[in-house]
Amino acid sequence: MRIITEEPPGKVPRVRNAAIEETRETHVSWLYFTKNRVLKVKKPVSLGFLDFSDARFRRIACHDEVELNRRLSPRVYRGVLHGKWRGDAELEVLGACPSRRCGFTGHGHEHIVEMLRLPQERALSRIAERGALEEGVLSDLAETISAFHARAPAGIDEARYGTAEAVRSLVSENLAELAPFAGDRIGASLYLAAKDAQTRFLSESRQHLVRRHRAGKVRDGHGDLHLDHVFDLASPDITPPLSDTDRFAIIDCIEFGKRFRCADVAADVAFLHMSLMLHGLERLAEHWISAYSSVASDHDLYRVIDFYVLYRALVRLKVACISREELAIDRHQDLARRLLSRRHAPRLVAVGGPVGSGKSTLAEHLARRIGAVLVRSDVLRKRLLGIEPTASARAPPDKGAYDPALTQRIYEGMIDAAEAVMESGRSVVLDATWPTPDRRAVLAVAARKRGAPFRFVSLSCDRDTVRRRLAERDEKQNVISDARAADVEFLWNRYKQPLEIPSTNLVKIDTTKYDIECALARITASLKRTP
Repeated sequence: MRIITEEPPGKVPRVRNAAIEETRETHVSWLYFTKNRVLKVKKPVSLGFLDFSDARFRRIACHDEVELNRRLSPRVYRGVLHGKWRGDAELEVLGACPSRRCGFTGHGHEHIVEMLRLPQERALSRIAERGALEEGVLSDLAETISAFHARAPAGIDEARYGTAEAVRSLVSENLAELAPFAGDRIGASLYLAAKDAQTRFLSESRQHLVRRHRAGKVRDGHGDLHLDHVFDLASPDITPPLSDTDRFAIIDCIEFGKRFRCADVAADVAFLHMSLMLHGLERLAEHWISAYSSVASDHDLYRVIDFYVLYRALVRLKVACISREELAIDRHQDLARRLLSRRHAPRLVAVGGPVGSGKSTLAEHLARRIGAVLVRSDVLRKRLLGIEPTASARAPPDKGAYDPALTQRIYEGMIDAAEAVMESGRSVVLDATWPTPDRRAVLAVAARKRGAPFRFVSLSCDRDTVRRRLAERDEKQNVISDARAADVEFLWNRYKQPLEIPSTNLVKIDTTKYDIECALARITASLKRTP
């Protein structure tokens, strides 16, 4: 068989013994769609970063693809089939190949990945094109991907692919493979600017990669996490559903090279962020990172996320150049330019006040209004306790979940998160009580480090309103905060008014008569003023 990269575009071999309704082609595969199945045949190509030129390599890759993708979509990947070539242009499907050591390895034999056909209209890319992709979907997806990363292998073998040196090697290799297209299919100045940005990060911020590697953030992940590969199956039109529990089907992870799949979890997060940016959904792209970092308690990823987003964009640009996809080349060039020119002006806003004063409600609305990352002390507390954010951690004040030592760790974690977010140029809203001058003193220091405007929003409320709010909270389920009406007196007396904060940095709001829009307007107006 010939190397298919030499074939005219659009020439796809026929498949026998299958009722094919539609065929598609990628730079590495042919896809054949029946009513309920998808058959994927790997092209006999060698592209530098992958080698499918030998039928034995393709057989192994087919079995790897099924095994690896079953981690996230066990019902979708049905297995590997065996086929036989009848000349160069026709493939006959013969039967199942249950083992990677099956005997069908002679001349003219081929192996085929068999998948369940998913409803294409439920791909997140299609949902995004319809303007129907919402924050809630990405928040739920963040839960799924965070759980996947948490259980993914992170041993010595995986970790070696995520060292600073290994990352540098991947970046250098990608830049070298992209270089021949500079001045031809892509702009030479864009290539040089991207190369400078990537190499400068590796030189100046190597310690971030080292720290995350040592912290176990390198996992055997997905490697190709973009909107085309994620299907939201929570739809009444899908009958029957894959199962009662399958919300997302996530397909097509990288199977051909462990070094491309094993990486800092931030690399997977960055890929989906890049995909959202390509669809012009910058606000949702930022929400995706925020949702993942919150559920995974990994705000440190903000120190490396933009580096990985640009790397992913350059990889996709290279693939588009290899495939001669002019539209994709233009889109990825435009994205790379936007990423390189993106400039942020970070701000730090801390929302504090006595229990029940409305901190979390205001903080959530404020973060959305100013495009900031929200960090909540209640969520961080639950993560440190190893429980879900809505799980109860009720205990007497100053005990258990509210032990002073744990509380100290939470406030230190809030400041670490704020510094990581601001280092990336993004704004942050911190939701906590901030009850005393010593707790609040570190806020202005953290803001000064980044030259960021700082505001402390101090909320107040009469006790009768607080008791009513907390009594209502007692009746609700899935509430993150554990403070209840019985705790009012103790927790109220712990809050000391922020007399030490200069008036230029302070916004006082009484939420007894709560007008959320008025409160947001006052805070945003304050942020427009110096200092």
